[in-house]
Amino acid sequence: MAVTLTISNRLVRVDGVDLKTLRALDAACSYRVAGYFFSPAYKSRRWDGKEHLFKFTQKRGYHAPSGMAEDIARLLKKRRVKYTVKFHTNFHSKRKRFTWDKSIVLRDYQREAVHALLSGVVPGRGVLKMPIRSGKTKTIAKLLHIIGRSALFVVPSRWLLHQTIATLRECMPDAPIGQIGDGVYDVQHLTVATIQSLAQMAPVRKTRKKTGREAHPEYAQLMSQFDVGVFDEAHHVRGDGDWYRVFVDLDARIKIGMSATIFFDNTKEQESGIIWLRGACGGIRYEVSASRLIQAGYLLPQRVKMFRVHEPDRLRDARYSATLKKQCITENKHRNAMIARIVADYAPRKTIIIARELAHIRAIGEALDDEGIRFRVLTGSTRQDQRMDYVDEFTGKGDLHVLVGNVLGEGVDIPDVEIVVNAEGGKDEKQTWQRQRNLTIVEGSKKAPELVDFYDCMSRVFEKHSRARLKVYKSEPEFKAEVLECDGV
Repeated sequence: MAVTLTISNRLVRVDGVDLKTLRALDAACSYRVAGYFFSPAYKSRRWDGKEHLFKFTQKRGYHAPSGMAEDIARLLKKRRVKYTVKFHTNFHSKRKRFTWDKSIVLRDYQREAVHALLSGVVPGRGVLKMPIRSGKTKTIAKLLHIIGRSALFVVPSRWLLHQTIATLRECMPDAPIGQIGDGVYDVQHLTVATIQSLAQMAPVRKTRKKTGREAHPEYAQLMSQFDVGVFDEAHHVRGDGDWYRVFVDLDARIKIGMSATIFFDNTKEQESGIIWLRGACGGIRYEVSASRLIQAGYLLPQRVKMFRVHEPDRLRDARYSATLKKQCITENKHRNAMIARIVADYAPRKTIIIARELAHIRAIGEALDDEGIRFRVLTGSTRQDQRMDYVDEFTGKGDLHVLVGNVLGEGVDIPDVEIVVNAEGGKDEKQTWQRQRNLTIVEGSKKAPELVDFYDCMSRVFEKHSRARLKVYKSEPEFKAEVLECDGV
């Protein structure tokens, strides 16, 4: 049997496969979609609840997104099916060489990551899974330096936009680095863009929920001029969201996802966007744990303290609702007073408090005021220049040692942070890991980092969420997690 894999920028075509192997390929390239059980199509047996990435059409034959090439090759090898690989990929730009700052030397695991991404059936395709504070951006910067092709680096926020540009310029001082976002549209050989800016340029099909929109005149050209696509915080991908649209449209030979909290498992339910991230970039090409980096001395070991919250105790058996969340979390004066008191006890250590809802941030602010604690609030509406002023004030030698906000839990680069307070709770594993913002080693007197969380006993619903977070904390061998009572509140 002569099997051929023909790989283009977007697809891998499979020719010469027998029926049994085709069925095996379909199974390997299928993922159970989150929420499938509630779909009318599933209930009426018109759909099996799976997203099938391996398909057949008259025009393309048997094919899958090019990110699945590694999986297809692995399955063929497992079944002892010989195959050959042909590439019909193409580059859009000429290779350019830029100077790398010799003072920046990659760590051992970062070099391993670069090597892994350049290996495999389709070099340059894959997901890089590295912990918070491990230097993912510098790792990708080295990869871009080696490849030398035009690259679009996509980030989820203005904060990360400026951080990423600064890191790329630090690593490659003479490289032209463009910016799309925060009021700037400047396309260069290496361009950093916010997903929001790209999504505003993309076409939108008319549906019952959305009105149609034509693509921006420059969108098609933008999506076809880069050879490398890098997607930071790739766990944000959603099936009908902004990331998904750009993933599909970008005609790049190399596509890389970056995240500390990405999980692929075709035996469990997956969000549709994550499935298509898998199809576009491929699987996890390189992964390193926080414990390994702690053992090597690159990160600090985290101590997690979860304080029990017992009030209000009358809501123990209530079902989840927005009202219940307000009573137990957002507007719970007892819980917010605990947060403020704990923060006061940590003074003057550098502390960030992470909360999602503006009402919760305001309530925490009132509790901090009652304790006489000086703080600054950073939210999505805070101007970039004001954010930087607050961070400079926070990291300086003044009396500001507390930041509160909903933009502090992801992609924030403030090495001085010692204490992180998770005020919002939740059960999502990705968000739980994203709050590890204080593990960076800083020269000087930085003490051992601590993460403060709350074990919400006032409700069975939120106690279940608390157990889920505790399980995540205990899954990292080098973390020390304990549940405590909070005295004095």
